[in-house]
Amino acid sequence: MIKNLFKGAFVFLLVFSVVAPSHFGSDVIPALAQTTDPIPDLLSQIDINNLVDVSTALVTQYGPRREDFYSPYVDNQCTLSTTIVYPKTTIEMSSDYVKSLFESMGYPASAITLEEVPQGVGHNVYVTKVGSVYPNVFIEFGAHMDTVVNSPGGSDNSSGSTAVIELARVLKDYPNRYSMRFNLWVGEEFSSERNAAFFGSTYHVEQALARGEEIKAGLNMDHIGQSRSSDPNDYVNGLSYNNAESERIADLFGAVTTEYGLGIEASKLGAIQNSDQWAYWDNGQVAVSSGGGSWFYNDPYYHNCGDTVSNISFGNTLRVAQQNLAVGIKLDMETIGATSTPYMTPTNTPGPSPTATLTPSITPTSTPGGSTAYPSTVVLDDFNRADGAPGASWGGTTSGYSIASNRLD
Repeated sequence: MIKNLFKGAFVFLLVFSVVAPSHFGSDVIPALAQTTDPIPDLLSQIDINNLVDVSTALVTQYGPRREDFYSPYVDNQCTLSTTIVYPKTTIEMSSDYVKSLFESMGYPASAITLEEVPQGVGHNVYVTKVGSVYPNVFIEFGAHMDTVVNSPGGSDNSSGSTAVIELARVLKDYPNRYSMRFNLWVGEEFSSERNAAFFGSTYHVEQALARGEEIKAGLNMDHIGQSRSSDPNDYVNGLSYNNAESERIADLFGAVTTEYGLGIEASKLGAIQNSDQWAYWDNGQVAVSSGGGSWFYNDPYYHNCGDTVSNISFGNTLRVAQQNLAVGIKLDMETIGATSTPYMTPTNTPGPSPTATLTPSITPTSTPGGSTAYPSTVVLDDFNRADGAPGASWGGTTSGYSIASNRLD
């Protein structure tokens, strides 16, 4: 993932609740009455301990997660183990590990797919929940598992991977109307190392479309495990989108943050994050990427040996996971072709937060909380210029970055 150095525009100061404990071995989630808003209960089931456990396993057992390594790093200096040599590459071991997690949640073998990506890159792994009303239209949650060389891949991107896996657990028995898919991709870092952008996710999207599947939205999570500053509670999610429909969904992130008191800024930044949402955009599909705080601020651990578990903000990871769950359920409540997010008037107890008040869902053009205009930022750089250096509007460490075919590379 390539980071941009601009800051977002606004902060929500909201109360966040204590999450209720849950475990991978449990797949008992009660059926949800259609007269209540299911989101508060689902949000409370996201367990930060699961996020930590899965991220730790991906980083310490399999980092670097690549097609050309068979041993993990054993310290924060990127020293490869001389005693642990796997029978498969570390990225293939990672795919097998994720598959085993899906199995432990109670997903049947028929719902789990190991999707072989060409050129020996490895296997995407995903689990599919068929929708009851629109079985051929998909809401996809996704994140890339792989890393660059000389990084164990903590925030980039075990944080996004563990969030997708946790959402698969929490939503296992949710009665979804659209089909839902939880994707872990390989080959995202090809974009910077081999000039083959977002290889695993692109292959996945192309295969899905070739099967005749329709995609309502892709919700990508990349590098979400960093807050904005040294303040551990300075939580932020930088949202990347590219057209009117994806901006409508980006607006939903702000709406659910307010509605459910999630305590994280939802910062709209336009189409500036280079990550797997481009696999959807390049194929004419709708997608929004959650970027956390660090890819558009100065993250000292980006793509280096310091990107360890100890430097992940699991508070930020948790809140971004909650945002994506709430947005995914809002989308699942829509009818085909909807341009708003209607749902039934909630009658249940509000909240994950004791101070939250449930209100009807907000359309992208409405004003949360009063007459003040909905906060957002303008597109800071559309890269519509000749190939070359990033330019005067960029700051920080820009060496190694350039404009190529109207994108930041």
